[in-house]
Order: sequence, then structure tokens, then C-alpha cells
Amino acid sequence: MPKHLNEAQRLAVEHTEGSLLILAGAGTGKTRVLTHRIAYLIENKIVDPRQIMAVTFTRKAALEMATRLETLLSQPPWVRKIRLGTFHSVSGSLLRENTKAAAALELLSEPDQMKLIKEILTRQSLSGPEWQPLEVVRKISLAKGRLLSPDDLAVDNDSKLATVYRLYQQILEKDQLLDFDDLISRLVFRWEAEPALLSGHQKLFRFILV
Repeated sequence: MPKHLNEAQRLAVEHTEGSLLILAGAGTGKTRVLTHRIAYLIENKIVDPRQIMAVTFTRKAALEMATRLETLLSQPPWVRKIRLGTFHSVSGSLLRENTKAAAALELLSEPDQMKLIKEILTRQSLSGPEWQPLEVVRKISLAKGRLLSPDDLAVDNDSKLATVYRLYQQILEKDQLLDFDDLISRLVFRWEAEPALLSGHQKLFRFILV
């Protein structure tokens, strides 16, 4: 174990049983601990690289983690076996791997998303301040972030928005498209609908590091 790790960091790196929460401020070595812990787990044959998921909030941080791991691991190609990336990219990769016609599953651009919402609003004869396309996109994004389906919105007496959301989602699924929020929400909905898929992922990933 590198000498530049302090005692608290060393204990975190060598922790292998049960959950572990690290509370630390900016510049205290969180990324260093995370990458060294991954290397420790792999180099000591505690886990196969494929059984590790490491997620972060930004692409920059994910790239930094991958770069550091390439220098820490005795076999740099192992980095490509680790499920490493942002929350959205990791969720998206899992979704595509377990979706038919996955190769055609594309991410919808923001301009195309706005265009699609405008078309649906026109067909539904919805106008006014509360039906501005940008506001509708925001509301649908919030719903997906809360893991609410169109039916959930209908139950909440937001039937018109639920209809727009349902039509929007039907078009995305028909055309094998995802919006940014789908990268996480659609995977969660798949897990809920297919317990066997969820169980398979739970068994595969022995260590999840955030």
C-alpha cells in the first residue's frame, strides 16, 4: 500500500466487508482512496474487475479515476472491465446490454426533444404559459427523476401532463430512443418489471463505489 495514504485512508482502502461511508471535504483525497481501494480489491484477488461498479457525477471525474487506475493496476487493461463512469453512463450501458435492438438505442438530442414535445402539444391543442415546451420538458424530467410514470401523474390528477408524457414516451420507445433522464429511470423501471434482471445485476456487482 502506498506510503502517501494516511491511516484513515489506508483503513478505507483495505475495508472489504460490508458498507463503508467516508465523510470528507474537497481536496482530502476521496478520489485517491476510491481508486486505491479498487486496485487493492483487484490486485489482492478479492474480486474480479467485472464485479466492480464505480460511479461519479461528472465525466471529468470518471476519466480521472480511469487514468489513475491505469497507473495503479499491474495490468492496465483491467480498467476496461470495471463498470466505471457517471451515474447516467453506467445506467445507460446496463440498459443497452439488456434491451432488444440495443445497437439502435440512441440518445435523443435536446433540439429533437423540444421538437417532439412541440408536436405533441400541438396535436393535443395545449397552449398557454404552463404549456411552453421548455416547461413541459422540465416537468417530465422532474417526473422521471422521481421515478414517476405517466400513470403516476394521472393518479396525482395531472391528467393532461400525464397524457403528454405518455405520448412522448411511447414515441421514444417505438423509435428506440432515450432522453437523458431515461438513462437512469428506464433501467429502474426495467428492474421493477423484471426481478430476474435486477437479481442478476445484484449478484454481478459485489462492490459498488460512489
